[in-house]
Amino acid sequence: MFCTSCGTQAVEGSAFCQRCGKPLDPAAAPATPP
Repeated sequence: MFCTSCGTQAVEGSAFCQRCGKPLDPAAAPATPP
């Protein structure tokens, strides 16, 4: 899963991006980086 805000690969199960802090939405996140 990748952050939809900054494109960083997120840790599976995380609620927030470790880089930018934005909330992660697994249902809305693309399977590949933008």
